[in-house]
Amino acid sequence: MRGNAIGEGSSATLIEQLVVGLPTGPQHRRRGQLAPPPLGDTAKRPQVSASATKALLSREYEGRAPVVFLEGYGGIGKTTLARQICELPRVAEQFAGGVIWTVVGQSRTGPDLASHLADICEHLSGHRPTTVDPLLVGALLGEILDEGEPVLLVVDDVWTQEQVDAFLVGGARSARLFTARNMGLAPSVAETVEVGQMTEDEARVTASAGLPALDTAVLDSLLRFAKGWPVLLGLINASLRAHVRAGGPPAEVAAWVAQLVASGGPEALDATMPPHMRATVGATVNASLDLLSADERERYFDLAVFDEDAEIPERVLALLWGVTGKLEHAESRRMISLLSSLRLVSERWCDGEPAFAVHDVLRSYLRHQTPEHDLASRNQALVRALRTLLPEGRGDHWWLLPPRETFMLQHLPYHLQAAQAHAELVALACDPRWIASQIRHLGSAVPAVATLSGIDSARAAAIREVLDRDMEILVPEVAASAIAATLASRLAVSPELSDVVARYLDHLPRPLLRPHWPLPDTEPASADGHTGPIGDCAVSPRGDAIATASDDRLVILWDPVTLRVRHVLRGHSERVRACEFSPDGSLLVSASTDGTVRVWRVSDGCPVNVFGERAARALGCAWSRDGRWVAAAAGDGTVTIWDVMTGETYRQMLSPSGNEWDCAFTADGGGLLSVGEDGVLRAWDVARAEVRWSRAMHTGRIRCCAFSPSGELIATAGSDTTVRLSRADGEPVHVLRGHTERVRFCGFSSDGAVLATASEDRTIRLWNTANGQLVRVLRGHTDWVGAAVFLTDGSRLVSCGGDTTLRVWDLAAEAPPQIVRPGRRAAGCCAFSSDGRQILAGHSDGLLRLLDVTTGEVRFEAEGHDGRVLDCSVTPDGNVVTAGGDGELALWDVHTGKPRLRFVRHSGRIWGCEVSADGTRMASAGEDGVVRIHDLRSGAVLNELAHRTGHALGCAFSPDDSLLASVGDDGKLRLWDSHTGQLAATLETGREISLWSCRFSPNGSRLASVGTPATALALWSTADRTVETYIPIGGDRITSCAFSPSGRQIATCGDEGYLGVWDVATGAPLTGIRVAFPLNRCAWSATASGSVLAAAGNGGLYVFAYEEE
Repeated sequence: MRGNAIGEGSSATLIEQLVVGLPTGPQHRRRGQLAPPPLGDTAKRPQVSASATKALLSREYEGRAPVVFLEGYGGIGKTTLARQICELPRVAEQFAGGVIWTVVGQSRTGPDLASHLADICEHLSGHRPTTVDPLLVGALLGEILDEGEPVLLVVDDVWTQEQVDAFLVGGARSARLFTARNMGLAPSVAETVEVGQMTEDEARVTASAGLPALDTAVLDSLLRFAKGWPVLLGLINASLRAHVRAGGPPAEVAAWVAQLVASGGPEALDATMPPHMRATVGATVNASLDLLSADERERYFDLAVFDEDAEIPERVLALLWGVTGKLEHAESRRMISLLSSLRLVSERWCDGEPAFAVHDVLRSYLRHQTPEHDLASRNQALVRALRTLLPEGRGDHWWLLPPRETFMLQHLPYHLQAAQAHAELVALACDPRWIASQIRHLGSAVPAVATLSGIDSARAAAIREVLDRDMEILVPEVAASAIAATLASRLAVSPELSDVVARYLDHLPRPLLRPHWPLPDTEPASADGHTGPIGDCAVSPRGDAIATASDDRLVILWDPVTLRVRHVLRGHSERVRACEFSPDGSLLVSASTDGTVRVWRVSDGCPVNVFGERAARALGCAWSRDGRWVAAAAGDGTVTIWDVMTGETYRQMLSPSGNEWDCAFTADGGGLLSVGEDGVLRAWDVARAEVRWSRAMHTGRIRCCAFSPSGELIATAGSDTTVRLSRADGEPVHVLRGHTERVRFCGFSSDGAVLATASEDRTIRLWNTANGQLVRVLRGHTDWVGAAVFLTDGSRLVSCGGDTTLRVWDLAAEAPPQIVRPGRRAAGCCAFSSDGRQILAGHSDGLLRLLDVTTGEVRFEAEGHDGRVLDCSVTPDGNVVTAGGDGELALWDVHTGKPRLRFVRHSGRIWGCEVSADGTRMASAGEDGVVRIHDLRSGAVLNELAHRTGHALGCAFSPDDSLLASVGDDGKLRLWDSHTGQLAATLETGREISLWSCRFSPNGSRLASVGTPATALALWSTADRTVETYIPIGGDRITSCAFSPSGRQIATCGDEGYLGVWDVATGAPLTGIRVAFPLNRCAWSATASGSVLAAAGNGGLYVFAYEEE
């Protein structure tokens, strides 16, 4: 196995691979393993080792791998014992995935602990979580552990319950081995092993290792002095061996060392150490230090400056010793080797170079022996040494430290504080250039927040408030200036920081995006809740909780009476497609297109477990009736069942549909239904993982399936607008017709007498299951309805939808439903007028607004659509064209505020509309797979262009109006002759992707396409119709792209809230900015005052100035 340890102050960039004593065959290779440094000569402790190993390898509790705690005082040998256990052959056999080792330390709490966990996740998987909640990052770590073979996760030096809990989430197949000084941290599932003093035999072996036979009486006196304390015995042994190597007779050396340690005075050291040991440590350390010259002792005391559990690069120490002792690099290397041979330091390896660490007991001794003024002086020397790393004349520009200096980027504030350089520390901590550097190289704003928390000033408090609030969007970016742009945009929200932001912007290189308007997502929301379409909802079995799953990546738990938010469940990184309560209501499962299936505790919203594979979108989920299993249907055709407690994959079935959308367990748990893209209902034998029977039920996709409470009936909801009721063996009973668009959901009442169905026609329909007759139609949603679930007694119904509302219907009354509306007015689209002076925005509630780009003043406003406005365009004469989720397409007169023309509607949502350059025609792209070209004067349809497969999601005219491009979820980019309607070319990237947007460059020579998954932005040559460049973007769905007026740059935006700018010729990232919510459309224009880039998102309409100089 290969790996290294993460210790105090580490970041993912400080981790390098080391060879340790475990097999290195293919079965033991794990990407990015983390393991302890190699052991030196250490005495074996067979008794306590046997107890710990037995607990670790043979014990299970409630179906999960063992959790073992090694408890004992500092310096008692817990870490050494854990390292020895890791090297046992039986450990290699038991844990095929190897050993993962991390050091926590006393100071890691809250966001700092989350950052440390994120370091581990990033190193293991290449993905860094951005949340500052340790439990959520711990859940991701558990997910990563579940992706491979079982591992042994060693968590060294934990101090608090928060630390322990974060490392216990998920990863049920992987064992945990903790070391802790504090008692009472071990959970009930853990076995505790007390690590006490060495036995006499173990102590004798440790003290005399590598030495000839010693006088028994002298050795006994040394053992009585050390009292079985491993760290002291190691120091005694190192001292004895050093003197013997120098030529001293062993008997005389032993007697001399015994006399020396006996004369040592008491030292107030580690507070966790028992009082009788404190004098012993001081005397033992003094015995080792006696082997050093006066200068060498001084250099050892220099190590008191470093933070607890830090792994210090030798380069850094060489810089310090170059100042304090005038040592050359080679002399520093020899000094470190000497200290290591005396067990006064431990040699390590990090970031591809040598490093070292000081045991915390020895560090405590050094600090207590060093007067405060002397400690400050040594820290001042370190700071002077580090200034040599900065460019000449920039001695306080610490943000210019070379990127490899991650250790100092992490620890410099600590050393400035210790050096009593308070004014410099305050100035540095409040400088955005330093904060941005830490974000870029350390992965988050957590270190900056930690420093600011220790500064008592109004400015520091204001900056800390901003960083705390926006922690999740202050992350490393592909374009360095994007971090700066995002940071500046968030700081600018605080009026008291205006001077800080102004100076910062003056220093930043261009190109740069700056807010041209105030950021809409920084304004207080009018209500809590979702900011994106809500695709699913669920009601707990007792009716005491409601859950919702949304495209905004959140799952929310609600009070069913007050409809107030109880808990917001964060962890999914992409759209959440489904959620369902466990049979006892204590847990909730959610499924997301990020490929994960997550289990949450309902009482407090905390994560319990994470399943799934990131490569396959999870689209539906279900509980077995006994609550033991969770199943999920995925976009790669798999249906997988997991054991909820252990996280083990119990069964996985592969459907020939290629895309399964939903699943449901039979009452006895022995069978499972699944439905998918091919319209077939399949019944699986869970034990055999085989199809029992299958039946073609619908034409095209089946989106949902459900069993009646008795298990006698099956309901399926299809894209063919029908709902079908069948017997438990698949025999048809009723076909329910009435919906006019695709049906997304079906669910039974608790007595099975009524079936509720939800459709993209915006209605909920209630059906009598006995005769198949329609009972009632509920109208009110202004977009597709995602789900409609009965409360327990059947008197009320909960629904959710694409209009971002949650509704509760009283079925006994005629009154309107209770409605929870989004707290923000999302913008679905935006477009500039031809002169760039005005910008049009279409909103999720159907509102249209035309605004002055300079002042933000509203020039035109209308209630344009019944539901979301999905795309818009401004005609050359200044009027407005809009397309909506209601299937309507209209031309608006901005002077009267009335529609001038309404065009032939599409069946379903219209995702794209574009006006030709000459203003005579307009194209529309619909979910019905049709692209139309309309006459803007008469409204007549000039051409109807059929995609034939999938939905049409976007369209664009070429600058000369000769071509029309269209894209859809079949991944094809089609070029049409816009006058004849003939298909000119069909372009494919060769990648599995749904295309959401396309745009021609201003001169028509290039065509861009983007989509999901967001693997790349494709730039096509319109001349030879081949891909010129793939620009890797990554992340979730890219929803839109826009060329700059010059055509030299292109912007992209997407679900992750990142607006990026790229060089068209080279594909290089130029700049960008991140906002708090997903972005749906972007547009670029030249104005009198410069270049302006706009983005419509779930937080509202964003307008940025693009500054090139």
